[in-house]
Amino acid sequence: MYTGMTIIVILGAWLVMVYLGRLPLVQVQFGTRTPAEWESIISAENSFILSLPESWWWIDGSSDEQRGAIKDLIAEEKTYDISTYPFGAEVADLEIQFIAETSSASGSQLLPFLVIARSSLLNRLTYEEAIDFLLKSEYKINEVKLVDDFDKSYLSIFVHTDIDEDSDMRCWQKFIRGETEAMLVSLCAPTSLYQANINTFEDILGSFQRLDS
Repeated sequence: MYTGMTIIVILGAWLVMVYLGRLPLVQVQFGTRTPAEWESIISAENSFILSLPESWWWIDGSSDEQRGAIKDLIAEEKTYDISTYPFGAEVADLEIQFIAETSSASGSQLLPFLVIARSSLLNRLTYEEAIDFLLKSEYKINEVKLVDDFDKSYLSIFVHTDIDEDSDMRCWQKFIRGETEAMLVSLCAPTSLYQANINTFEDILGSFQRLDS
């Protein structure tokens, strides 16, 4: 009888371990919890999940319905591409697949926004090589550090970028390597608005979880 019970307990424990092993590792990296009223979003390709304030609009270029729309957005607004720099300035295959932006009214002023991009070429870099690349680039890197989180390690990068002669912006980037593609998450705002949005950026980045490998 005891032998049978032992087998059942061991089998049950094994099934629980198998189930847990299939779940994505949660990456709430900054020790924050997103507000309950925020919207949780899973990409059309099931490649990531994140939370955004309800006042933000977003478009997922990995879905067939929105692929053309996101290309039009990128063509109209150069700051989306600039937000991926320095990596985006040097890597030909970096492709923006997701854009989100606050919908607050501000006339023609650049608003805080988010882009998520992927690249196979960037994935060839180790984190140490990526840090070396960033520090040698012509762009102003305020800070770059490797956050060690088991198999979900990533680079946290603070970039100060000129948009044109009259304006600039600051970005907080998260660079995550994978098995085949690297993923770059970039949250940006004009320098004048950056500090006021830093807590929101921290919560968004803290909610981001990569679901694919």
